[in-house]
Amino acid sequence: MKVINELKKDYAFNMATLKQRSNSTSQPPRNKKYIYRNQRIIDLMNRYEKGSLTLEEYFNKISKTIDQKSKL
Repeated sequence: MKVINELKKDYAFNMATLKQRSNSTSQPPRNKKYIYRNQRIIDLMNRYEKGSLTLEEYFNKISKTIDQKSKL
């Protein structure tokens, strides 16, 4: 459930950012830990799509990545 809630938060932030860009307003600064987390999630998604991760490995690594945000 925590994974889903964190993904929902990211989605809400990304939608707000897209809306701001379309309105030509400035983008809010992002915290480095969230930038790292998003890059890691994208890397894991790419690895899963290429077949180098199983679905179970993918979800385990995503869960660990999201849990790391509180440790950074």
